[in-house]
Amino acid sequence: NFTTKDYNGHSINYDIEQDSSGIIYIANAYGVLEYDGRSFRKIPLVQGKSAISLAKGSNGKIFVGSSSEFGCLEKDSTEKTYFKSLKNLIPGNKEINEVLETHWFDNAIYFASTRAVFRLKNKRIELVKGFTKTSLIEDVALANGKLLYWESGKGLGQINALEASIISPDTETRSVRDIQFINKNYAIFGSFGFKLIENSNSPLKTSVKLSNADVSSVLKLNNDAFLIGTVKKGIYLMNSHG
Repeated sequence: NFTTKDYNGHSINYDIEQDSSGIIYIANAYGVLEYDGRSFRKIPLVQGKSAISLAKGSNGKIFVGSSSEFGCLEKDSTEKTYFKSLKNLIPGNKEINEVLETHWFDNAIYFASTRAVFRLKNKRIELVKGFTKTSLIEDVALANGKLLYWESGKGLGQINALEASIISPDTETRSVRDIQFINKNYAIFGSFGFKLIENSNSPLKTSVKLSNADVSSVLKLNNDAFLIGTVKKGIYLMNSHG
């Protein structure tokens, strides 16, 4: 257990990832923290911005989503890690919002902000089609071998290459924080608790227990075990039957 004095950073940590050599990286509100098992080192981002999301590519490289910024971690001539911005690769208007989710999918890195999703492939960045300036992307997640997203006022969607489309409409549900695949059904978690998307004729007992818990994150341990982090009620362990 490490305190802010141990790692000399902010108390807020958004994400965590490990590279191919075993080095751990933490997305911190003051940048990226690098931990080698003995000591911490702080990797600053552009203008001291926060690191919000992390993902590991096929070659072990760590990619970073930030506020109005994204990039990757590189090594200099002395093997010291530094942040390299990739924002300059965006064609046209380079204005982006906070990159809340970063995912490796289909041999590419996807950077998802609240208004748009960018794909980095073969050193080229392209905009995923299907979103507008008024879109509000609440979550992007990997589930059931697919790259899924929740768009406020529209519902559950899927991203294929550079195309995004809604696969299960829902104009009512808001504040979705995570998407999972449970017992052959897609499930969403958020401030409302827990909700099944497809074939959800039989509600699970969990939906009542989590209804006032304000779910903030979900971690799939295996096909029958899920850790659920909440804002108000601590951490739950849930099986696939709720």
